[in-house]
Amino acid sequence: MMELTSSEPENKLQAIEVPRSDRWRIRRRLLELSIPAVCSADGHLHVEVNNSVAALQVRSVLRQFGAGRAELVDWLENCWRQTSPDCAA
Repeated sequence: MMELTSSEPENKLQAIEVPRSDRWRIRRRLLELSIPAVCSADGHLHVEVNNSVAALQVRSVLRQFGAGRAELVDWLENCWRQTSPDCAA
């Protein structure tokens, strides 16, 4: 289960609980998107979210890694049928 928890309100660093098997791949993808991310020894992925675009990108990456194939196919087919705010994430 992937879970996003806020550290401190004034700190834009978020601790994300992701499966250890996925966290390095998630980190790499976030870095490709220019979103600072660090894997810690406690198993969390710490991500710096500075704006709403970065938050949407993080959500999208987590969805890509956390959703099953059937869910992603359904989501993509829905996006092809209509333009929706949900398709942006």
